[in-house]
Amino acid sequence: HYPVDRIHDTIKRLAAERKISTFDLLPSFKQEFAGRVLTVHSIDGHPNSLAHSIAARATARFLQTLKPLR
Repeated sequence: HYPVDRIHDTIKRLAAERKISTFDLLPSFKQEFAGRVLTVHSIDGHPNSLAHSIAARATARFLQTLKPLR
């Protein structure tokens, strides 16, 4: 269940239309979710420490694939 899927899709579409690169964390969250809670509270959709950890690891893996600027 992803409560803001329409917003997520809109942002991806707008970025693509403007040729803005994006890195989508949603696949990482889905892969590592395993039924665990990723938000602070049921009425507070902010990511908790587990979600931040998933995002950090996924971002680090992505950044390691980039070529250095020269």
